[in-house]
Amino acid sequence: MEYRTGEIRRVFWARFNDGENLRAGLEDLARRENVEQGLVMVLGALGEARLVVGPKEKTLPPEPVWTGFQDGREILGLGTMIRGPEGPDLHLHLAAGRSGRETLAGCLREDGLVYLVVEAVMFEVTGLSVRRTPDKASGLNLPGFF
Repeated sequence: MEYRTGEIRRVFWARFNDGENLRAGLEDLARRENVEQGLVMVLGALGEARLVVGPKEKTLPPEPVWTGFQDGREILGLGTMIRGPEGPDLHLHLAAGRSGRETLAGCLREDGLVYLVVEAVMFEVTGLSVRRTPDKASGLNLPGFF
């Protein structure tokens, strides 16, 4: 385990409206406000999304298993916003449910389109430097301390 200590500086409270792209919107907010790293919480509903719900096999690098929905689902999610090689990089895990159907839980790696509304709170963390950098073994951009 590695860790550093930081402090919460600013808090951003955002509302995303029907049809907006949640992932792109959160990354755009971090870019506009120059957020280097932070914590993100979301709740509301997505009309459609694609999620990674696990690896096909427990190997490195993992081959992702994708699934999605287009039927409108309630969501609750938690993630990190960390500066990557190309700017803000959101890592958001969420659960998406709908009455009488399965609840999905996974990583939103592609666009998620808002249905009705999503509320998001981003806590900017300062006093440390975290960056996403490529990891050869996993094939992912993992957080590292600098």
